[in-house]
Amino acid sequence: MAIEIISGESAWSKDNQRNKTRRWPSRRNPERLYPIATPEAKVSFKINPDEKIFCIGSCFANEISQALYRQNYDVLSIFHDLPKSEDSPFNNDSVFHKYNVASIYNELAWALDPEQPYCHDQVLINIGEDIVQDYQLTGKQRSYSREFGKTFRDAFNRAFSAIREADVVILTLGVSEVWFDKDTQRYLNVAVPHSLIKTYPERFELHVFDYETTSFYLNAIYQLLSTHLKPDFRLLVTVSPIPLTYTFREQDVFISNSYSKAVLRVTVEELVASKANVNYFPSYEFVTLSNPSAIWRHDDYRHVDSSFVDYIMGNVMAQFTDATDADHEKNLLLKVKSLYYGGFIKDAKKLLSLIRKDQKTCSTEVFLLWTAMNTGLSGKVKLLFFKCSSYLKTYRHLSFVQHIDSVLSIFRKLSKDALVGHVDHWDGQCLNGWACNQNSGKSVQIKVLLGKAVIKTEIPALARPDVARHLGLKNENVGFKVPLDLSQVEGQLIRVVFAESGDDLNFSPIYIEAKK
Repeated sequence: MAIEIISGESAWSKDNQRNKTRRWPSRRNPERLYPIATPEAKVSFKINPDEKIFCIGSCFANEISQALYRQNYDVLSIFHDLPKSEDSPFNNDSVFHKYNVASIYNELAWALDPEQPYCHDQVLINIGEDIVQDYQLTGKQRSYSREFGKTFRDAFNRAFSAIREADVVILTLGVSEVWFDKDTQRYLNVAVPHSLIKTYPERFELHVFDYETTSFYLNAIYQLLSTHLKPDFRLLVTVSPIPLTYTFREQDVFISNSYSKAVLRVTVEELVASKANVNYFPSYEFVTLSNPSAIWRHDDYRHVDSSFVDYIMGNVMAQFTDATDADHEKNLLLKVKSLYYGGFIKDAKKLLSLIRKDQKTCSTEVFLLWTAMNTGLSGKVKLLFFKCSSYLKTYRHLSFVQHIDSVLSIFRKLSKDALVGHVDHWDGQCLNGWACNQNSGKSVQIKVLLGKAVIKTEIPALARPDVARHLGLKNENVGFKVPLDLSQVEGQLIRVVFAESGDDLNFSPIYIEAKK
């Protein structure tokens, strides 16, 4: 079935021919594509600057929330005061990430539909005596006592219910590889670790969503919002440009990711074509069509740098609001920042010169950018310049003293050596893994914690040539094999942290299974 039928006359009409974005850019006129792409949304409704916005979806949804907040929009989906526990010290908005259409539907149903009430027993999964994990949130990254798990979930549900106040919902769709819990007959938000598969054999399975399943959930999401939100609510939908970390399918992650995004993109296009209050905005196209140097964060090739997210959302909101000349100038400055951050100094200077020429008086921001470009800042100082600028805009609600403390912590973080490590597995007697200083290549001390008590300290010294090859280290003695007293740790949740920073290694905390 066609999602749109256009007569031959309309397809070749003069109005269609006047569409300035209908032709793919050429090398002679690359401005809309290279080095930074600027696709345009098709707009059927407007957003008032004072309306309330709620963002939901993959990790990119959180980036969108932060970018909109930096641009002074009323964003309901950030800065939630959620409780902490000693086993799960994390308290940030990543807990709100919803990676697939089924888990988005679950949260919306619990928040909005009284006929589908939330039930702890259907969500919290037992992984040991009085220890639970919530795979509708972020699973293994958050382990709790059952009592605290309920407390945290109740607080999360209250925070999520703020969506009822939204005038505009921004929906970001992430993946099509979705884990299914056969016991509860519910799809989960995140992948189930191998340790849980061993604890509950035959309980979990991976489903790769097809078009029909994706479309079913996307339309169900729309129906929930239409039924329970304001009559004039509007829905902005996008496909997250963040690729899969890895695939569970027996094929290249590039191919799995391409399929995942294609299915999501097709279902969104169909929904937009059938609903007047639903529009698509092209964050996926902004990112995938732009030069990688200008968009990816300095530490990986998966996450979009915040300066480029600002650029995306500045352009998108300019199309959906009645943007002023000042708004358009701000967007040009955001483009300058992305060009500069990506190393396209010549292009950045050229665009900034045009902005300076149009300004009657040079603004502080333009002056600082011009100074930074013409003093040849090093990569590290340039990164600090952008991070501090982004931070001060995002956390403008903090007091002066809180700002000073937080900015100092940024300096400490930038100057601190890069600590990396991984807990590989528990073999029944020892914790196995590796830890090192990525900059110096030396081993670093780790601590094993049971609750707040330190039960072991260790400096890795075992040969791990695989890690050395992967990280490009000269020293391969970065592995550890830490023996633990089984009678002390059996059925307990153990954390492995860097002694210097107190940060967890990857795959910490780890649950030490009781022997059957």
